[in-house]
Amino acid sequence: MDTLPRLRFKRGNIKSQLTPLQTYYQAFNGCYDRWLEFRDSFVALVDSNDSISEIQKFYYLRSSLEAEAAHLVASIEVSASNYAIAWGLLKDRFENKKLLVHNYVKTFFDAPVMARESHFELRKLYDTFTKSLRSLKTLGQPTDNWDTLIIHMLTSKFDNVTRRDWESYKLQDELPTMQDINAFLKNKCDILKKLELNKSEKCNKQRKLCHNCLHPGHAAHQCKRSGCGKCKRKHNSVLHYDTREHNPPNEHAATTTNVQSAEASTSVAFVGHNDK
Repeated sequence: MDTLPRLRFKRGNIKSQLTPLQTYYQAFNGCYDRWLEFRDSFVALVDSNDSISEIQKFYYLRSSLEAEAAHLVASIEVSASNYAIAWGLLKDRFENKKLLVHNYVKTFFDAPVMARESHFELRKLYDTFTKSLRSLKTLGQPTDNWDTLIIHMLTSKFDNVTRRDWESYKLQDELPTMQDINAFLKNKCDILKKLELNKSEKCNKQRKLCHNCLHPGHAAHQCKRSGCGKCKRKHNSVLHYDTREHNPPNEHAATTTNVQSAEASTSVAFVGHNDK
């Protein structure tokens, strides 16, 4: 029979052999809206990985949990035979389809209304809706037929200027579709992103900051720090804007606000939930 010190040594040895897979997924804290993403990532990287022993899987599981989720399995002794019990306990608690659907639908109503035009806020709003729609579709909900409802809820969260621009947007058909709102938001975000970058560059010039390190006292061509991480030129990565990265969303893409001639391109890529 193994003594306590020997057991501790063996467990420490197992931990030291673990590859840090947690860098590929976020720790799960017990929030229902994060369960599907965590479950799918953990199953793909750990649970279905035949090269990992059951006790190693248990250590991976324990180290991947926080808050309520960690507390749920805290009392289960770490052993090869108990891994399936711990994983099953988590699935029984959080794989509740009724609650999952409720929480994802709730995000549509709980999303805050935008106070003003903002690339960051607009992107965050659309990402929230897109993530929830994809999760609901995974749960078997008929989201492909929800265009009218989702568009109404999404546009009700727009600021006044964005809502006005959407109302004047040229649709491909009589009623708007997710393809329309996708193209509109892509173009709108492109323009807002470029305007915000131009404003930032103008502010830097007024404050006489180096465009590369954003510190005063020298010009970008005199800066000793490395350049942009994307194009290697002498400007900060946060000021990088490459018009070649994306093509316009479609031939009817609307130009918004008063910047009719602004070129549309950014690193943001919106994907509609029904990918028509």
